[in-house]
Amino acid sequence: MEIEIEAYRRLIRRRRYQRTCRCPGPRTVTAPAVPELIPKGRLGASVRVEILHDKFATQRPTERLLQSWRRLGLNLSAGTVTEGLHRLEPLFVGLYKALITRNRQTAFHQADETRWLVFIIVGDQSPVVAD
Repeated sequence: MEIEIEAYRRLIRRRRYQRTCRCPGPRTVTAPAVPELIPKGRLGASVRVEILHDKFATQRPTERLLQSWRRLGLNLSAGTVTEGLHRLEPLFVGLYKALITRNRQTAFHQADETRWLVFIIVGDQSPVVAD
């Protein structure tokens, strides 16, 4: 089985047409532009998704992701990625609060390094840490 990944940069240039006739009425009507994930950002949504997935799903440092992209021919600075992550943070505040609310309602309150073997339930009591 083989996977082929090809990084590329796509630059879209659109012609802006000017009205040439002197007819009364509105100028050419066009649909509004699609809103960007980060206004005036250099990176598209697919790149942002790949950065977030690589950072949080695979737990790989961002510098390793950038090194792999450099080998593929895409040269991004760490500052561009970091600044983008800071600008994405407000979008996740609602999700973060919902996760905190849900976790507080569960029977077990686990920390990052808490193993499942340390919790036992004794009768109708709340979970107790085992010795």
